[in-house]
Amino acid sequence: KLHQQNKPFIAYIQTATNHMPFTVPDEKENYRPIKEGDISNEIIQKSGFKSLAQINALRYLDFNVDVFLRRAKESGYYDNTIFLFFGDHNTKMNKAAFLSTNDFEFDTELFHVPFFIHAPNFVKPQHISSYRKIVDVVPTAASLAKINYTNYTLGSNALDTISDNNFAFIYKNFNGEPGIGVLKNDFYYTLTNVTQTANLYHFNQKKVIDVKEKYPLITKQMDSLLNGYYNATKYLYYNNKKLPK
Repeated sequence: KLHQQNKPFIAYIQTATNHMPFTVPDEKENYRPIKEGDISNEIIQKSGFKSLAQINALRYLDFNVDVFLRRAKESGYYDNTIFLFFGDHNTKMNKAAFLSTNDFEFDTELFHVPFFIHAPNFVKPQHISSYRKIVDVVPTAASLAKINYTNYTLGSNALDTISDNNFAFIYKNFNGEPGIGVLKNDFYYTLTNVTQTANLYHFNQKKVIDVKEKYPLITKQMDSLLNGYYNATKYLYYNNKKLPK
């Protein structure tokens, strides 16, 4: 209906093949899975993959994205559409050169996922290396599409370079205890939910040591940011009601 009214809109499509148990077809158009023996285990491990099935699933996802974009061109809506591709989480991987060593030391590689914006007619090519969150996707899409919106979430436009939203908030276990963490600039601050154990790490240093005593002001700022965001998520979970249609 919005398309018929010539109004911009956001549509969401979820893929599922690139997820365990990594089911892919034996043959589909020009896609063929790599067979056992076609690639060495050494290359598989060095590239960060856990298995050949994982590689084939990623290749099949890549194939399907290509098919999707080609069909968009054939259908006539490609030139007037902004495509945003993103993941909700990573899969467990071996160490790979394209990820920081500390991503694995701190077990944060699970949250390190790609976010591509493909719109040659609307967005200039650029590489942005900053922390963003999955809740930033819809505000980013709405901003790109020039849709007026009231934001009732903690997400923000990922392309906004003015606001101070360059941080990432995560839920994870720390030594078997549930907790929360925040990454901002070069620091990673964690806090467990039960024992309230807090740690501050310098994310890009080789030694994984707690530095909160060395940086008391940064520790205080990170703790304030973490608790503020965490309690805001709890409030929104119970109080953020849907608007009537």
